[in-house]
Amino acid sequence: MVKNTQGGSGHKGQARKFSGKISNKSTRYSQDEYEYYAQVIKLLGGSMCHVMGLDEKLRLCQIRGKFRGRSMRDNMIRNGTWVLVGGRDYETESSSKLPKCDLLEVYSDIDKERLKLLNCFSKFIEQDHKYTNTSNEGEDVIFTNNVVENEYVDLIKSSASSSVIQLNDCESKDGIIEEDINFDDI
Repeated sequence: MVKNTQGGSGHKGQARKFSGKISNKSTRYSQDEYEYYAQVIKLLGGSMCHVMGLDEKLRLCQIRGKFRGRSMRDNMIRNGTWVLVGGRDYETESSSKLPKCDLLEVYSDIDKERLKLLNCFSKFIEQDHKYTNTSNEGEDVIFTNNVVENEYVDLIKSSASSSVIQLNDCESKDGIIEEDINFDDI
């Protein structure tokens, strides 16, 4: 580390070395026939992952250095992440190996909402529920304990029908036995 010979706030330059401002970037859409929308299916380790495109074709994706290291903070890649990949048109495809592609863009949640307006991502939306452990099927289920609930309802009905409660055995703090209490008078 460089020695601070000038004193004062010269050390602040080192502290702010990697801090960058968050920029409002626009959503990147596919611009070429070799750019595919895909969803990460499996992380393989290192800089490789399997992605499934909208054409339901499995590809081996190379995560470029731009999306690794310090830049990974804003571009976290997990299973179920929506990405834009670029196919390698210069490679020959063999039947035994998966076609390779390069990662071009990682979509955030805001970008996902913009892409859903294109109405071609229904397969990705279905798989999102698998990766996030949520589903829309159980929203109408109501959990109740009918036995306890029915007892409470009966108790409320019986107390509402009789507005006068008999307290024969209750004593106040003074030791005086109270008689009847009429809740309508209170």
